[in-house]
Amino acid sequence: GYEENRSKRYPVLYMHDGRNLFFPDEAFLGHEWKIDDHLDRLDAMSLIDRTIVVGIHAGESRNDDYTQPGYERYGEAVVDELKAQIDDEYRTLSGPRTTGVMGSSLGGVVSFYLAWQYPQVFGNVACLSSTFSW
Repeated sequence: GYEENRSKRYPVLYMHDGRNLFFPDEAFLGHEWKIDDHLDRLDAMSLIDRTIVVGIHAGESRNDDYTQPGYERYGEAVVDELKAQIDDEYRTLSGPRTTGVMGSSLGGVVSFYLAWQYPQVFGNVACLSSTFSW
């Protein structure tokens, strides 16, 4: 794990709608993504390396942040503030090959935007059930 090897650095996956990732009591309709379980399985199968997941909470401004023109300001905050803070505080692999962004519905839309607008930051993207007609 993270604490066992203090010299190891990790890839990072930024995920939108962070309340849906781990905790059913906080997830939309009570259905969490169980992302920790899925990543553990992929790691056990040697398909991915251990990864730091950053769950970004959407809050009240979700629709504005995840759609145009709000996602421009949101994207700047994710890249210039959040990613910079995560890279400073944790042992990350900070290049685009080891940095991903992921979301569903409008979270998929903003993930697509971030990967398109910031290819020098996000080299991996997953857009699940994205609502591009919004």
